[in-house]
Amino acid sequence: MNENNQMMNRDLEILEMMAAEMEEYLMSEATQWVMARGDMPKLTIGGCLMRCHRLDKLQEKLTGEARTRLEAVTQRFDRLAACRKSRNSNTGRTDWTDFHG
Repeated sequence: MNENNQMMNRDLEILEMMAAEMEEYLMSEATQWVMARGDMPKLTIGGCLMRCHRLDKLQEKLTGEARTRLEAVTQRFDRLAACRKSRNSNTGRTDWTDFHG
């Protein structure tokens, strides 16, 4: 595997881990999130968007299996973005309970 493929696969692995922790991150008040695996960068919205954009632009260079994984993680983010925020009238907090990714 060449160096570019290794970098794309690493980006995809990071993006998948970010997606797995995104709901908890969004429910917190943190601006950045220390991910469960120590070899991962901090989770930020910008980091997710950067990886999504970069992998989308390089999609034709990904293997079929990697494209399938990218599609799955993209759909997970799309569901999160589309979920309806509901305001709790008692607390004023935003709940992300509609996301079941």
